[in-house]
Amino acid sequence: MYSTLAATMLVQTLVMIGVVAVPVLAPLVASSLSLPTEFSGPYQSLAFAGATVMTLVAGTLVRRFGGLRISQVCCLVSGLGMFASASGQIVLVVAGCITVGAAYGMATPGASHVLARVTAARFRGIVFSVKQSAVTLGGLLAGLILPPLATHVGWQAALCIAASVALVAIALIHPLRRTLDDDRAPNYPISFSNVFGNIKLVWDHPTLRPISLVAFTYATIQVTLFALYVTFLVEKVGYSLIEAGWLYAVMQGSGIVARIGWGALTDRWVSSRIALACLGIGAVVGTSILAHATEHWSWSSMVALSALLGATAVGWNGIYLAEIPRQVAQEDVSSATSGTVAFSFFGIVVGPASFAAIVAWSDSYLLPFGMFNAVVLASVVYLLLSQAKPSS
Repeated sequence: MYSTLAATMLVQTLVMIGVVAVPVLAPLVASSLSLPTEFSGPYQSLAFAGATVMTLVAGTLVRRFGGLRISQVCCLVSGLGMFASASGQIVLVVAGCITVGAAYGMATPGASHVLARVTAARFRGIVFSVKQSAVTLGGLLAGLILPPLATHVGWQAALCIAASVALVAIALIHPLRRTLDDDRAPNYPISFSNVFGNIKLVWDHPTLRPISLVAFTYATIQVTLFALYVTFLVEKVGYSLIEAGWLYAVMQGSGIVARIGWGALTDRWVSSRIALACLGIGAVVGTSILAHATEHWSWSSMVALSALLGATAVGWNGIYLAEIPRQVAQEDVSSATSGTVAFSFFGIVVGPASFAAIVAWSDSYLLPFGMFNAVVLASVVYLLLSQAKPSS
């Protein structure tokens, strides 16, 4: 199990770096390409449009080619996407954006499929949360490494270095394929009926439907923070790119610890439903405070706020992913995961671009944070009022 967990974490870390690399370097990229700094919002939404399409297909791809093989493809596609963005050509930056998103969209269904095979049910909360913490680890590393690296070698070279690491990972995880992909079905059909069947599977499921709607709303806040946090800290609070990168890393680092902690908590003492509701309320509190941040706030207060955002707005993903294999049969895990993750990706497609547009229109962060938080609270109420089924 440990080698499988390490392999899936490596892939999730690298594809996350691919998705957030350009937003983390947004001030430099915007200056170089003569773009408004808010471009990182639409950029993130476009990336997850690619992720949404691919996560719908990923369930059937995993069944046909195996979860480990799809994980290798994710590393390849993410690396190619970063190389494309590093060209500095707008058309290729757009293409690279969609490409890194596609890699991210395929990663979770593949990882969930192989982990569900090797993890006992009573440990799935902690194991899936540890795996999902690799996503925030990718954000942490991006925030710590890419800004100072870009200041020394340029943002384009920094992207090329990150892309090269993703390609090396393909070889590192290859020895596991024989064992982990022995359940693949080479003749499994890839059709639109199967793809949209993943969404229907989730929507018709009385437990997965409310969790998926929560994932939709929580994801809008989470990835909006991923896309615009550095830009907000540089433009509105007055930090340098490197200082903003450190606070971004604090948020992601707190998310790593929180995902593991929440996973252990839901394995033993608290239901996933209650934990998700509490984290949603915590995210609303954190983002409401953030909307009022100014250059007069102390560094320690911004560190504490970043940690709160990481623990709540970033810390919830492992809980809902661990609940999926508890609610469906093993053969449906990849399909149910694809359908459920698709809901979160729909939120991401809508979220960052809409948030950036409202900021540009209102010249304020208060209005978009207020609107988004109202939607999150509505999903929390629906989750708490819906009928729960006991985990198996």
